[in-house]
Amino acid sequence: MTIEPSVLRSTAHPETSRVASSVMAPHRGRAGWRSLAGLGVAYVIAGLYAVWNYGIGAGGWGGMLAAVAIAALLYFCLIFSLAELATLVPTAGGGYGFARRALGPLAGYVVGVVFLVEYTVVLGALAVFFGAYCQALTGIGGLRVTLALYAVTLAIHIAKADESLAVTFVLALIAATGLAVFVATAIPAFSVDRLLDLPVAPIPGASALLPHGIQGIWLAMPYATAMFLGVEGVPFAAEEARDPRRDLPRGMIAAILVLFVISLAILVVGPGSAGAARFAASPDPIAATLAQVAPGARWIHGFVSLAGLTSIAGAFFAVMFAASRQAFALGRAGYLPRVLARTRRGGAPAVALLAIGAAALPMSLFGDAAHLVVISFASAALAYLLLMASHITLRLREPRLARPFVTPGGAVTAGIAFALSFVVLAVSVSLDARETLVAGAIIAAFIGYFWLYSRHHVDTAAPEEAGLDPSHHHP
Repeated sequence: MTIEPSVLRSTAHPETSRVASSVMAPHRGRAGWRSLAGLGVAYVIAGLYAVWNYGIGAGGWGGMLAAVAIAALLYFCLIFSLAELATLVPTAGGGYGFARRALGPLAGYVVGVVFLVEYTVVLGALAVFFGAYCQALTGIGGLRVTLALYAVTLAIHIAKADESLAVTFVLALIAATGLAVFVATAIPAFSVDRLLDLPVAPIPGASALLPHGIQGIWLAMPYATAMFLGVEGVPFAAEEARDPRRDLPRGMIAAILVLFVISLAILVVGPGSAGAARFAASPDPIAATLAQVAPGARWIHGFVSLAGLTSIAGAFFAVMFAASRQAFALGRAGYLPRVLARTRRGGAPAVALLAIGAAALPMSLFGDAAHLVVISFASAALAYLLLMASHITLRLREPRLARPFVTPGGAVTAGIAFALSFVVLAVSVSLDARETLVAGAIIAAFIGYFWLYSRHHVDTAAPEEAGLDPSHHHP
């Protein structure tokens, strides 16, 4: 195993010369904005095949539509705000680098740890979903499928960073094509009446559109968030990008636009063709709808089912990428053990990848997927709050800072994302306070490590620590 010299050169600490970061520019890859957009779609697309449909049962079709509109507003504001931050600090640290630049070492570290917890937990849940889906589709499941998923994913990522992004892009493309085929097949059976076939609860304000009243929108929020959760991970690929200051904003915005179009299409066509009640209750709504509206089209069923399995594999690939880059960046700066910053010649952070795989595997084997999802929601919301606070702080403190990409609406856009992130956090806590407390305890333990040890061993020459070059400022 070797150290990538363009990434990990430092004189800040004696041990840093072996594994730590560089005062030089971070390593750059060959990924363009299309690859980055594919990565963003891959993070999310597994959630568009299933899970989100339970929001229709929780809030009715109208409640879910309103919740999706709120979630879309949150993520559009979030992505436009992060696109500005990503061009200021284009490093593998992603959100950690942004918060470190704006709010200081502790805030940056907390954001990094929160993302690390979120993505590791999501990996555990995705592996559970993959095993269950594979069992239903092929009759093969269990431990061997889970271990194979981890082994293949880690092998491809460790082999070379650029190739792992290419694989992720292909998987995302197959998954998106499966949803497009589903929509095209189901449209002829669409009827507005089917959207409103859920029984109306005997409560004030309930209607066919909102069968559980206004509170149904609140109940549907977590499932609406699942249609976009993870797209914020694109900046973790900054050091694989050919031109991060140009390609990161383009890739992030393209990803959120694609996800919005797909989510709106399946939200309307799915329950509108199968019936909201049936669609909401199905653990595999896409396949169940096809079985109802096109029972004889076996090749379509087979392709869409395979695409569904591919979507989970693609999400697993993408999230493994994000988690390993976060661990790599925290190790490179000295916040976590510096061995996490070791790379192969191709630039892949092999130790970080293996460490993330080792942490996620027990969750896949012994964890409950529903509880793991709640932890991921809460962790994401907390990270969003700190990231938007970072955006607003930099806007107020350094208004003349040169910004390669400028967020439309500026601090107002970030403020909207901040407020809606607080709503998502409140929903997560209301769903399962115990699980969110567990996540909080894990994060607190990491903070204890920072306070007692790593804050005294931070490498100030790391790209995320060094801050912006003075030439980036206006005179």
